[in-house]
Amino acid sequence: MKKLPLLISYAYRDAFDWGMVKEHRDSLDLLVDSGAFTAYKQGGHISLAEYCDWLNWLHAEVIEPTNYFTLDVIGNPHATMRNYAELLKLGYTPVPIFTRGEHPDYIEELFQTSPAKDGVVGIGGIQMKTNNSPGYLKMIMKRVGDRNVHWLGFTVHDFLLHFRPYSADSINWKGTALFGNIKLFYGNKFITVVKSKLFQYRMRILDLGFDPSELADDEAWKGGKGLAHRISTASYLDYMATLQERSNVKIYPVVNNTTELEVILNAFQRRTT
Repeated sequence: MKKLPLLISYAYRDAFDWGMVKEHRDSLDLLVDSGAFTAYKQGGHISLAEYCDWLNWLHAEVIEPTNYFTLDVIGNPHATMRNYAELLKLGYTPVPIFTRGEHPDYIEELFQTSPAKDGVVGIGGIQMKTNNSPGYLKMIMKRVGDRNVHWLGFTVHDFLLHFRPYSADSINWKGTALFGNIKLFYGNKFITVVKSKLFQYRMRILDLGFDPSELADDEAWKGGKGLAHRISTASYLDYMATLQERSNVKIYPVVNNTTELEVILNAFQRRTT
């Protein structure tokens, strides 16, 4: 990967040192999310004017995103459509979002009008836990064909390999910070490594540029800056690079604060030095 893909949400804008983003902007492939789902879960609301003002500031003062999503409205496809139309009218170039509940024919209009880089269209509502989501995803991807789509919040590996979307975003890279283990991409799959079984994966950890002996300290397995999490992050970047090289699918890790940004930037820099 020549640049580090990242997804940053407007909802977490106050949790970042934007000077750090600006410092590294030449090495970032930034995708911006409107944060509508986060605001919805928290009982809040994001106005289109607020989102536009922030996008203007981001472009002018910090970094030009590779792409940014329209402001969707959770549970209201028609309001999402209105926001997209208004952004186009104002001269913005957002990634449109096809929201679950909209008529499948509407996706054709989004592909025809998408001003985003590579004409990508976002697909939402495809999480696999409820409402026959596998069937829904298959139906939508049959309509999509070989056109460029971004899957919002969905990165099940077998589905990525089968359908090969243009891109998807993921929080999976940072789960080890919560669970005190290491996730290694090893032999074309992820393996969960706990301290008691560390020995058999020492060579893989050395290959990633880390000293496995430092994992003898229990503190190394804790927290968002712990060694275990940094190793997992480096391994996840390997997975991203492999997936992009072999299947032409780009994963955007979701980053929600400065600490997460520091960890993933450090892992990327280790790969490129």
